Amino acid sequence: MQLPRGIFKVFCASSRMAWWLAFVLSLAVGATGCGGDDSHVDSPHGSVPFGDRAFAPDGTKYAREIAPANTGMIGVFTRANDALLVSFDAWTPSSPNDVKGLAWHPNSALLAVMYHAGGSSIITVHNALTGERLKELMLAGFYHAMAFRDDGRLRLEADDLDEKVVDVGFRT
Repeated sequence: MQLPRGIFKVFCASSRMAWWLAFVLSLAVGATGCGGDDSHVDSPHGSVPFGDRAFAPDGTKYAREIAPANTGMIGVFTRANDALLVSFDAWTPSSPNDVKGLAWHPNSALLAVMYHAGGSSIITVHNALTGERLKELMLAGFYHAMAFRDDGRLRLEADDLDEKVVDVGFRT
């Protein structure tokens, strides 16, 4: 079967147009924070890049590491005007390390922070409005990704693709 003359040009032009449209839309969605789950930031093989933001599920605030970098200081900010609501030290004083993950609880009132110490991953759970440390968990191994599930349990992933679900005591 012979295709009509010029059909290849039309197909290629429409494919490029579709690719370009998809690319532009992905940028627009990424810039507004509306595409996918941005309630957590992870460090697949290192540290969370300084300044990366994790947005609360209710859309009113975000959390990020604040200066000085790599000291465990976390700030919670309003999304409307970037005003600092609270700052707190997420580390256990005897075991400082860079931030490996931030994750918001589905209720937007709790924030989990993960870092490494010795041969363990340490997760601290904080009241996002006061900074009060509500819980501290120490888990064997190096986890680099975490996110709260809808039921309030925390899903963790390690470099070796090991996955673990932990009940941190704040179920929804």
